[in-house]
Amino acid sequence: MPRIPPELSASQYSMGDDSLGRLGQVSAISEIDGLGCGEWTVLYEFQNDSSGSRCFYSALLPNACVADALKHDNWDLTIGFGAPGFSQRRTDGVDVVEYDRFGSDGVEPVVYSRDFHGIKPRQFDLSEEFRLLHNLYHDRHNDRYVHIDNRGNETIVAEVSNGRVRVLTRFVRQYMAARQLALALFFEQPDEKSISKFERYLENHQYPSTDRDIGLLRTLQDLRSSGAAHAKGKNFDKIRKKVGLDVGSPKDVFRSLLVRVNQMLDHLISHFIPETE
Repeated sequence: MPRIPPELSASQYSMGDDSLGRLGQVSAISEIDGLGCGEWTVLYEFQNDSSGSRCFYSALLPNACVADALKHDNWDLTIGFGAPGFSQRRTDGVDVVEYDRFGSDGVEPVVYSRDFHGIKPRQFDLSEEFRLLHNLYHDRHNDRYVHIDNRGNETIVAEVSNGRVRVLTRFVRQYMAARQLALALFFEQPDEKSISKFERYLENHQYPSTDRDIGLLRTLQDLRSSGAAHAKGKNFDKIRKKVGLDVGSPKDVFRSLLVRVNQMLDHLISHFIPETE
């Protein structure tokens, strides 16, 4: 990861605003360097405060995919994706439907984010296979997962909330070793432009169509990243079906998306720039 030269480090100067430190992302890089190295590993986190918003997420990758994943800065798994589902492709003029356990080209979540269309609160679930491998007891009252050894000693292994999911690092590493998979940690640091930051802004300003418009933006983002960065694999098939490319022509789908984008812009204008009499 690029860093500013030591001789230009803000620590070499008496600069009250630490301009060079911010320019070099010193604090962010230090935090990133420590990911997965402490007692706990954060597998999901979202924070939004006066300093900005930041988000962490994670996924398990086949070891053969690690080198390719490091070539781009897109997340290999978007929050809310990776659940079981179906994908469809056309082979030799025949539509082939497949059931996918994770729906993302072998990339699987450790933490599942499930949305219920605003009727129920979003829910975060720790991988069932992870829980079963370590035989974890679910303390539902505190939403914690506890390991009990053969002497009866209890160890809190995971803590789950809507804002953060963290797991003891040694249990994550044991799971990685057992599955022969690599752990990818994704992050967006404060002051970075992101859909999540825009979402919180809309919510804070009581925009009534936040779920609809953020869903559209994330669909467009996923369509771009899964199509370009991931060589149009199974995840692209899922997005393709979501936007209607499985039944409609690209021209018709583009027209439909453009209509939805224009609708979003019209509603944003009417909400944030109301007409004055």
